[in-house]
Amino acid sequence: MNLMKKLTLKNLKLNRKRTIVTIVGIILATALLSALVTLVSSFQYSMIEYQKQKDGDFHVKFSGVKMSELSEFKNNRNIESTFETMGMGFAKLDGCKNEDKPYAYVMATDEAGFEKGCFNLIEGRMAKNEDEIVIPRHLRTNGRIDIKVGDEITLDIGKRYDSSTESVIWENIAYEHEAETLTDTVTKHYKVVGIMERPGYGMEDYSAAGYTFVTYSDELAAIDNGTKSEESEADTTLTVYSRYTQKALRNKDAVTADIIGVDEKLFEKANNSSVEMSAEESDRYFKEMENAKYDIYINRFLISYECVFPIDGTFKALFTVATVVALIIILTSVYCIKNSFNISITEKIRQYGMLASVGATRRQIKSSVKTEAAMLGVVGIPVGTMSGILASLVLVKVVNVLSASWLNFALSFHTSLSALILAVILSIATIYFSATGSARRAAKVTPLEAIRNTKEIKIKSAKLKTPAIIGRIWGIGGVISYKNIKRNKKKYRTTVTSIVICSVTFIVISYFMSMAFSVVGMSYASADYNIGINISCKKDVDIEKVSELLSGIEGAKDYLVGADYYFDVDKPEYTKEYGEYCRQLYDDSEDVSQMFLITVLNDKSYDKCASDAGIKNAATGAILLNKCTFDVYNEKSSKYIKKEMELYKYKAGDTIRCGYNVYEDASSDDNAVEGDTESSTEDNSGYVDEETINNGVRKTVDVNIAGVTDKAPIGYKGCSNTTHLFMNQKGFESLWADGKSDNELKPGNATYSAYVVAENADEYQDTLEKETEENPEYSQISFYVSNMDKQMRDEKSLFTLLGVFAYGLIVVIALIGITNIINTLSTGMELRSREFANVIQTRLEELGVRFIFNAQVNEITDENELTTVSYLERSSGMSVKIPADAVLVATGRKASTASLNLEAAGVAVNERGEIIVNELLQTTVPHIWALGDVKGGLQFTYISLDDFRIIKEQLFGQNDRTTANRPPVAYSVFLDPTFARVGLSEAEALLSGHKIKVAKIAEAASPRARLFGSTSGYLKAIVDAESNKILGAAFFCSEASEIINIVQLAMKANLDYTVLWDNIYTHPSMSEFLNDLFSTLD
Repeated sequence: MNLMKKLTLKNLKLNRKRTIVTIVGIILATALLSALVTLVSSFQYSMIEYQKQKDGDFHVKFSGVKMSELSEFKNNRNIESTFETMGMGFAKLDGCKNEDKPYAYVMATDEAGFEKGCFNLIEGRMAKNEDEIVIPRHLRTNGRIDIKVGDEITLDIGKRYDSSTESVIWENIAYEHEAETLTDTVTKHYKVVGIMERPGYGMEDYSAAGYTFVTYSDELAAIDNGTKSEESEADTTLTVYSRYTQKALRNKDAVTADIIGVDEKLFEKANNSSVEMSAEESDRYFKEMENAKYDIYINRFLISYECVFPIDGTFKALFTVATVVALIIILTSVYCIKNSFNISITEKIRQYGMLASVGATRRQIKSSVKTEAAMLGVVGIPVGTMSGILASLVLVKVVNVLSASWLNFALSFHTSLSALILAVILSIATIYFSATGSARRAAKVTPLEAIRNTKEIKIKSAKLKTPAIIGRIWGIGGVISYKNIKRNKKKYRTTVTSIVICSVTFIVISYFMSMAFSVVGMSYASADYNIGINISCKKDVDIEKVSELLSGIEGAKDYLVGADYYFDVDKPEYTKEYGEYCRQLYDDSEDVSQMFLITVLNDKSYDKCASDAGIKNAATGAILLNKCTFDVYNEKSSKYIKKEMELYKYKAGDTIRCGYNVYEDASSDDNAVEGDTESSTEDNSGYVDEETINNGVRKTVDVNIAGVTDKAPIGYKGCSNTTHLFMNQKGFESLWADGKSDNELKPGNATYSAYVVAENADEYQDTLEKETEENPEYSQISFYVSNMDKQMRDEKSLFTLLGVFAYGLIVVIALIGITNIINTLSTGMELRSREFANVIQTRLEELGVRFIFNAQVNEITDENELTTVSYLERSSGMSVKIPADAVLVATGRKASTASLNLEAAGVAVNERGEIIVNELLQTTVPHIWALGDVKGGLQFTYISLDDFRIIKEQLFGQNDRTTANRPPVAYSVFLDPTFARVGLSEAEALLSGHKIKVAKIAEAASPRARLFGSTSGYLKAIVDAESNKILGAAFFCSEASEIINIVQLAMKANLDYTVLWDNIYTHPSMSEFLNDLFSTLD
């Protein structure tokens, strides 16, 4: 180990407190960074695992692969692994209640397929031979076929055949009802060994006509094991699920295009959502895909989760937030840890100057500082990394507890070596940036600056003047603290900034959390229901039957069921205000038509709506909701404001002509409405594009207004985008009764919804789902329930979770800031713990005296009338020589007892050679006394005089004077100004168990001191808070040696401090300043 490293290590050991605090700061910064990257890694890993379970562990699915072509996939260097499935065919399921999904689709695979496919067992086990089979759970919940584990089933498996086109129908094509049959059937017997969740999109499309049953394939297992060749079954068609290599994922479109034999650039453009294709390119792309070698399905979510670079939208936000947080951590840590190095540089300024004077280069001095940083990092980074990993583990568990009710997957704890390496690199960078500035500063220290040591602490009387308000508010303590801050602004500026950063961050995040919870509460407060239901069915829904279901469930306080039909009204009778709003909305077009929504309510809800609106005889007419609130642009404020408007001029008795389109198959019940059942792929939102409108038949119907209201029924509050007309079923049907409006065709595409006000939304939802799932009457109806209470709780849980992370970040950043504050203040406290010594040192430094601490004098030499003092600087181990005109050596005093031969007389001495005496000054030989300096203690002339009095009292007096009842002894040190002290110091009084009050005042406040021109000192007194007795005092001021005797006399007389406070003194005098000193205790 070279000299520089030895000096660095020695300094770290000498300054253990600061070293420990700095290491703690590094540990906290590293722990934060490690926790951050570990949590991001855990989230990414959890999303990947969730997607694998949901859709399967593959990137691209290739359908229609011949067995003989399988080797092309196995040997493709861009493909990491594959698993295969074999379509066995379809079998008709007797008793299936879902008319659009009447089949079982039997699929075969091997161990790899069961492991990597999205076959998630919920009961039993996977198939192990070709006579065993696993069935999906939704066979019972959706198809209403109850098959259990252990049951034996017989399936007639064949191909789906379309008689109209005379072609085979593939597995994911929707059921075509009468147009298809099963051909080439083969009877197979299976034993059900397991029940699994419904396979994901990658294996069973939602429009698929069959429930996926999975059996085992000996053929695929033999090929994977290498015991059978693909050529032996060359004509067998497989579905290959391929997993790309990490390198291939970055060029996934090019790799996929090459496999299926289409134009690479065209395929890449078609799969890039940010690039727009021309009509010609789209046509060409679809033609190429029709002629592609294989049909494909891309597991896009899994690819986006695994393919980190280039970053796409999925993780872009997460990585952006993580990067911002990492930068905040690094900047905060650098700012705080840098202060520790700055303090270290300040303390070792002379060392660096001496190193420079003996030939050390700037590079070597910089290296010394960086070595110190490296040594601290070697300890702090490993501990911080482990702490961060442990904290991440705890946070993952907290997240899972808080998000159990709303997060679709459980967050898994996962550590990534690359992520931890990144955290370590960032930690090293943090330490490096923290030390670099300090290293440069240390390298610039010249020997002259090192000797003067005035660069960091500059004392200029003009700048050290303290504002009067400081003294008035905080007293002398504030004055001293203010001067300390002024003497080293950089150090304290960093401390203040640390406090500001923590405070501002806390306030901002607290405000964000408060606003977030407020917004969530407000957004759900506007809803007048807590259960919303979207109802989907391929046929018309009987809303009265649904209303009976909803009202029959316990806890329903109010409910509504509605069927929405979209109409348009050409040039409705707008009010002036709403008409202007609509014209602005539609670019000042005068020919404005308006969308009207006729909502057919169940009878009870409609009657209630009419009653609330005060409308009678509403059975055959419609109720117009004629007031809504809109966001209107205010030109003066340049902001959107909420404004309530009356919409139309219509009144009771008026008629509105409503238009709609009907199409060729509109009269067919089967095509009346297309919902979100298993086989539905159509949109039932009511939107009809322009081309469809042109192809349809235009119809109109006249609706009579029974009344106008501004009170919306439940579920329709705040619906401002569409005009609402409410009717009951009978009134709506009457619009087409007896060929009214010369129109026998009704509009199709109704959307059904229901709203419930439940006492307990959770219990109501559970009961509703149970009843609709178990009742065969609702097998063709899908109920999508939105629990508003649960959604609000989930959103609040999300913000609570964010709060856990945010406040956790604040706490750790605050702790890093605290280490900085401790470093700064502990350095200052070491000075202020010797309060008067600090003041006296400051005064002497003002007079030009320089103090060199932690030095060991080795030699004093005189040569050619020049005196040289050689000393060892302990902190650096360097030998230093300084010239002197004169040398005053203070060695202390020692009792001169060695020549007295006290041992012969039986008189004992202590380790310092001082005679041991009792309170009567008797030695260990009762008739021998000792007085003066030989017995140790305070070595003042007046102490020797009082020792004489004690002995005299024993010999000739009343024998009641002892050292124990000796009054407090004052002493003075005749500096400029004088320092005097009596009794206990503040620390001694506290250690003695006293509750104290402290009086402080600056000498500058004394008129007499100003006459002397002495304004740099201050006075301090310690008073017992319970008895008001003076415990001690210390004065550094003019005539301190005189006024200390007044205090000593009051202490001897056991007087309250108020006696000195209230006493009348001559003016101007320093003694009258005792009035001012003790008045600070009031």
